[in-house]
Amino acid sequence: MLSRRKKAIMGIGTLIIFIATILVAAVAAGVLISTSGVLQQRALLAGTEARKRITNSIEVISLLAHGNSTAETLNDFEAYIRLQPGSDPIQMRKFDIQIITEGWDQAATLQHKSMDPSEYEVGQVDNNSWTKVIDIDGDGTEDYVRLFEANSTTNGEAVLYFNLSDAGMSRPIYLGYNLSSTSVRTLKVQDKVILDSDYNGYMLVNISGNASNNTIPASTSFILRNWSEECAFDHLIPETRYCFVVMHGNDDTVLDSGERLKLLYKATPDHALGTGQEFRMIFTSEKGRLSEIRAYTPDVVRTTKVPLWPLN
Repeated sequence: MLSRRKKAIMGIGTLIIFIATILVAAVAAGVLISTSGVLQQRALLAGTEARKRITNSIEVISLLAHGNSTAETLNDFEAYIRLQPGSDPIQMRKFDIQIITEGWDQAATLQHKSMDPSEYEVGQVDNNSWTKVIDIDGDGTEDYVRLFEANSTTNGEAVLYFNLSDAGMSRPIYLGYNLSSTSVRTLKVQDKVILDSDYNGYMLVNISGNASNNTIPASTSFILRNWSEECAFDHLIPETRYCFVVMHGNDDTVLDSGERLKLLYKATPDHALGTGQEFRMIFTSEKGRLSEIRAYTPDVVRTTKVPLWPLN
């Protein structure tokens, strides 16, 4: 009897060990399956990101610039672009342009309402004192604006000057009228760029309403902002910003397959390209392959719009 009981106990022990082995194997298999699933998911994500970096890019259809035949310089660039075949849509808010020449290079980001929709209401401005406004030139110190009377040097128009704490006195913004009399004038200033003496741009001025007695009253809309309602060279902050016009497609900030955009980029007068000059323009999206063109300006500037790319 004792012998039979001992064998039964040994059989139960073996069964317990067998069950434990199965459980350990099951847990190990579960861990392996889970790990392989995670690794597969990571591999798919890595592959997708790698594919995007290889295939996501734009094609430059053409590039032209506006020529000044008297000074023999080129500025105000227009680049026509579309997606490369197989590319995913590109968010233009995360799309940059960089122009590189022998003497300078500069990167530009999108100038668009979706980038910074905020506005600043100035309030009353007159010719008696400087009115404090926000930090325009980005040095952390508030700046000032003042109205100056019309005179012979301003073509008989009242002008605004901004006193920028870091960049100094701005170039004048013309208001279109002599405001020294009691006669009420209706002002309409749309997206005029505040420029310093070197033509570096900062914010845009918008004024709509009445003015007289060298005073723009608080009841008149006087707004500063970083974006323009219209993409145009006259409303574009030079060198650090670009804008786009939808030539074919939806009016949003995403470049989709089949759509074409016209990008506008403006350099300061000191950085306008001369004749026979080599330059590069690089287009970069957040996740994708950069697109680059190398070109030379012509030896002679004879037309208003000068084609620069593709090379003939």
